[in-house]
Amino acid sequence: MTDPLLILVFWCAWGVVGAVLAPGRGYTRLGGFTLGFIFSFFGVGYLLLRPRVDDTDTKVPGPDPIVVRTYPGGSIEDASRAFAEDARTAHGLGYAVLSQTWTGSALSVTYQHRGMGERGTRQGATPVSAGLATLGGSVIAAVGTVAPWVSLGFLDRKGVDTPDGFIVLVLAVVGAITGVVIGRTPARWPRVVGFLVSAAIVVIAVVDLVDISRAVATAPGATAGIGLPLCIAGGVLGAIGAIAARAPRAAR
Repeated sequence: MTDPLLILVFWCAWGVVGAVLAPGRGYTRLGGFTLGFIFSFFGVGYLLLRPRVDDTDTKVPGPDPIVVRTYPGGSIEDASRAFAEDARTAHGLGYAVLSQTWTGSALSVTYQHRGMGERGTRQGATPVSAGLATLGGSVIAAVGTVAPWVSLGFLDRKGVDTPDGFIVLVLAVVGAITGVVIGRTPARWPRVVGFLVSAAIVVIAVVDLVDISRAVATAPGATAGIGLPLCIAGGVLGAIGAIAARAPRAAR
């Protein structure tokens, strides 16, 4: 196992520790993994310093699974405008629209919390946590493109010096923008784009890492750099964030 891969395993281990600690400190497992993966022992230390949250703290004062709001108005336009403003706030709190019913000019809307399923089971990370994971993964991948992909003595070849590295950098920028959008809108398309972009980063980086590892094996003094493992780790984290931002299913 090369040194870059050892470093990657080291970061993943901190991410797992963060995911284990997160539920008892008021974070989702995805949020805890992101903190541990990006900030290593600093992120885990932050979680350890937070006060513990027991089951009663998370269940009693937590968000209601179902919330029904009525938007009366002098016209359909007034009710629609009030609903649009309220829906943005609700999305930021982790709610999605489950159903809408018009009664004259009044609109009744049922919201369902994204963290709860049909039978009260958790179904995914909140949009903000998922968006941050996709954003953070894209930033890590972008850093990987400016880090060395291969080293020979005092000479380093960075990812951005290669066509594949430039492509990964462009994909990382798109992924970062998508991560911001995931945290701000319940639409499905940013989750799909975020996953596809992150998956493309992983595929390109894995193929290049295999090729470089084979070349390094026959080139005395050459070593694989940290850049490609960073790109792989960032792509995986971004894909996890995009998948975790699942919209709740309608009740049957």
